[in-house]
Amino acid sequence: CPAAVSGAPDSLVVNYFSSDDFTVEGVGSRSDCLRGSVNTVTYNISRAGVGATNTSTVALPVFITNIYSLGSATTLALDKQSVSTRSFRCAGNSSSGNHRPLFSGVEELRLRYGVSDGTTIEAPARFHTAAEVNALSALVVGGVSKTGWQRVVSVQVCIVTKTLDNSVRQTATGTYLNCDNTAVSYTTADRSIYQRSIRTFGLRNNLTGTF
Repeated sequence: CPAAVSGAPDSLVVNYFSSDDFTVEGVGSRSDCLRGSVNTVTYNISRAGVGATNTSTVALPVFITNIYSLGSATTLALDKQSVSTRSFRCAGNSSSGNHRPLFSGVEELRLRYGVSDGTTIEAPARFHTAAEVNALSALVVGGVSKTGWQRVVSVQVCIVTKTLDNSVRQTATGTYLNCDNTAVSYTTADRSIYQRSIRTFGLRNNLTGTF
């Protein structure tokens, strides 16, 4: 992830290996989030094997990494009007770290990590920021010492989106909740409609079928 900046949106890096048992593009493919092939990345060349992608015998699955984040605010021209907004973007290892926007209108991205306290093994005791997880002390769970990150069982994702259609306007007296659960007042300069969405995802590798 990029260096932490106070008040900036969060970033998320997802690393995994391709699943070459699948031959349909998508699941098991050798493409990153930008649909670029990672076969020719230096550390994948010896792993990739030969022949058509996803159809030939391979040496080893290839390594794929995707970095998701929000870009800086930019001005978009829509219907002859200007709208300032961030974009949800991604950089994969086929693009040498160069981000490309996936879609606009995302203003906030906050990730919180549900950490087990050792007694409720599969249930998060509370949600922490990444910095807070780093600072957690190791606990012995089932006879094994586990760090804070090893006890993460779920991830809570919060995003705030805004309308890009200038014909849809909010009154200047309204408010909306951001990802810090703080009420933000609308202004006369920006009356786009904002909406917060929160979803929580369990991590399969740290959960069992009894969760």
